[in-house]
Amino acid sequence: MQQKSIVKVFANVSYSTSNGRDDSFISGTGFVVSLKKNFIVTNSHIASNSRVQTLYVELYNQEIISANLIYEDPEHDFSVLKTTKSLMSSGVSEVRLSNSDITNKWDSVYSLSSSSISYGYILTAFASAGIFNSQVIVTDFPSDFGKSGSPLFNSKGEVIGLGFTSNKVYSAFLKVDYIRTYLSALLHNELPDRRSTGIVFEYCDLQNIAPYIKLSEASLLSYKENYSTTLAICVTRITKQAQLSNSPVQLMDVVLDVNDHKVAPHLSLLHKTIDYSEEIKMRIIRNSEEITLSINSFNLRCYEMKYMVLINGAMLYQSGYKETILFDIAMGKLFVSKIEPEEPLATLSNSQIDKISSTVVNSFNDFLQHLCDYVKEGSFIIQKRSFEIQPGYNNNFFLHHALTPSLIDIVDIVILFIYNNTKKQWEEYEISHDMCDENLTIDNYKDIMKIKSLEDIFSDSYY
Repeated sequence: MQQKSIVKVFANVSYSTSNGRDDSFISGTGFVVSLKKNFIVTNSHIASNSRVQTLYVELYNQEIISANLIYEDPEHDFSVLKTTKSLMSSGVSEVRLSNSDITNKWDSVYSLSSSSISYGYILTAFASAGIFNSQVIVTDFPSDFGKSGSPLFNSKGEVIGLGFTSNKVYSAFLKVDYIRTYLSALLHNELPDRRSTGIVFEYCDLQNIAPYIKLSEASLLSYKENYSTTLAICVTRITKQAQLSNSPVQLMDVVLDVNDHKVAPHLSLLHKTIDYSEEIKMRIIRNSEEITLSINSFNLRCYEMKYMVLINGAMLYQSGYKETILFDIAMGKLFVSKIEPEEPLATLSNSQIDKISSTVVNSFNDFLQHLCDYVKEGSFIIQKRSFEIQPGYNNNFFLHHALTPSLIDIVDIVILFIYNNTKKQWEEYEISHDMCDENLTIDNYKDIMKIKSLEDIFSDSYY
């Protein structure tokens, strides 16, 4: 019966932020979480809004149905799809998500994909992994290619995790309570609250790091007595976005409570508690002293991608939380990510663009307002800020290069992508020189491109 809830997920990609023009085919696994709503959960590295893609799923009976991406989590590696055809008539079943956050080492578990089943045991439920250091369950069996998005079941047949990474020895599954919490809002036709402090947390063992963080033996013993473990949630990075808000947090602070809720040592509980308040009260241990800090959070959805622009094979877009974590830049900046080396803009790999010609670019909208000017001129000079990786303790720290200029000749048609939230898809518009002769600006795209109205483009109906 559970096998009938498992699907293959396919993404046919035509453009992406990572490769500009793209021609890739991505596949993985997903599982049905609501027959009534036609909802399927998979990984966001399979189905992502950072790509112009066509999505479809293959059911257990080989029936193929198209699907739309209705939610991509901005931090944790999962997305929710909605099929364009009702699943009720296809004979599929839906999984049961576990309501318990209790998982223990050596509990028996199994994972289902569209082609196989794996049995094993939990090695730990207190590990952090992924770009944003989500809490994961680690099992003693590996996962093969195509098993990303596979559900992890407990002995009761309930889903407790979502597979997203593995090696030849073990697999890591995102804890299902992330999915359960945010899915509840979607099932009620609401978008879940998604906030962040710009601080990266991960697990650390106080027994091993006590001398380095000046944690006294008495404080270590007290922590162990209160939490029955020496495993703790530690601050390991403070991003540029947190620095802009003058966050009082310091590296290797040990988190105990958030808004008077005991979160240690549950990293997923910390992440979820932050979602519900603009002002966060966090009790931490620093130098063996317990301190309460006041921290501001910010809305992650303010920086979701609404537009992308393709120039000479490279995709320019607004930096979001992922770029903040990876490259230590503020959100909302004009950014171009890695593209193929033979493309004309290859020198812009992973770059923040701070200035175009004589205009300072503080945001993607600054660039968009002058897009037609650049097309009419046929070239422009950018000041870019690129990054290189320097190894650091437990993390990669990205250092800024000095600003360097580059001359860009527009040798191809410029394509503007606008996300239509009603249709749940990117819409594509060519910005040609002829269009720009008609003084195309962001205020009259509707006339040149025959879009219904400007209000449609910049309202919630479009995004």
